[in-house]
Amino acid sequence: MTLTVLPVPANRGGFGLDIDDNADPAAIIVLEDAAARRAGQASRLRAQFGLTAWEACVALECLKGGTREQLADRLDVSDSTVRTHLTRIYEKPGPREKPS
Repeated sequence: MTLTVLPVPANRGGFGLDIDDNADPAAIIVLEDAAARRAGQASRLRAQFGLTAWEACVALECLKGGTREQLADRLDVSDSTVRTHLTRIYEKPGPREKPS
């Protein structure tokens, strides 16, 4: 879980929240389940592009940047494994039209 506290910009009011009229909100607190978010992202990649679970994992890890060797280290797999998954990802067709 990740907890983020963000200041409320001036002149933004209560964002439609039912709060005391005399009190202005000072912060917005966001609690996020990063693992659930990542699972949802992987699921969407798999559905949209026909990726396997590992291909989706490698694709998401690519978004963090770094070399292929760094991806392999972060995923705790060999460089060859990452290379294989990347090759398979790039061989897949792009977005397809949804069936009517």
